[in-house]
Amino acid sequence: MILVIDSFNKHRHSDILVEMFELRARLSAQLICPSGAVRRMRGADEFDNLDPAYVIGFSDDLAVISCARILQTIGPHMLADTCCELLEGEPPLRSATLWEASEFCIDTDYLVTAGQGPGSVCAALCYLMAGVLDYARSNGIQDVIALLPPDWNNVFRQAQITPDDYLAPPSGAGQAVAGLWACNEQQIVALRAVARSDGKLFHGSEHLRNARVGKAGVLNHKLDLADDIALYLLEQIDAASTIQEFQAAIALTRHMLAPDQPGK
Repeated sequence: MILVIDSFNKHRHSDILVEMFELRARLSAQLICPSGAVRRMRGADEFDNLDPAYVIGFSDDLAVISCARILQTIGPHMLADTCCELLEGEPPLRSATLWEASEFCIDTDYLVTAGQGPGSVCAALCYLMAGVLDYARSNGIQDVIALLPPDWNNVFRQAQITPDDYLAPPSGAGQAVAGLWACNEQQIVALRAVARSDGKLFHGSEHLRNARVGKAGVLNHKLDLADDIALYLLEQIDAASTIQEFQAAIALTRHMLAPDQPGK
């Protein structure tokens, strides 16, 4: 199951964004972070202030297990502003029909790292990329530049899935890879075949929201959190206008849900 969160619906999915940033913080070693260029704070960086879209994958029990961020290339984006050394002096590509996908993160603690079957990292990564390309195509985008760490590029290569071209091919240990992926049916079908996904790729906000509300209802009952406090916490998250305010609201929510024990 995949959901896209953008500036139009993020106020309805604060809980999912919390999980996504926590995943990125927990597995920050997967993320591309040029030295001295991007300041990370609990899984976020400066580009998360630019109202990007997030493509987010879920497990069968509705936990966030994968994510990627999408930015337009006509404005600030990683390849142009913080990873420009990958272009080796060439100017960055900028086009209204070209997007950048970055911050690919897969929950390797939840998924099986070996093989390509259901529940594997390979299947989750291919499913996520299919979602990125399909979402881009539905918005009139022709190509996506995907910034990938070398490990994820190797997963694609082992699955015999490759981008249409490399702007920055692998050139050394730990070197990020910039691949140009066409948003076409052939590529999407190939990715979904590896992921063994033949059902509905995207699910609407209401479907996912209702499913998670049912799941969260049990949790809220166990926590016995007063309704007015829960509402206040949600309002603080929804009202955040910068990533700093958003992360502060998350920290407050986490503290209220799991306050420090006395003497610890």
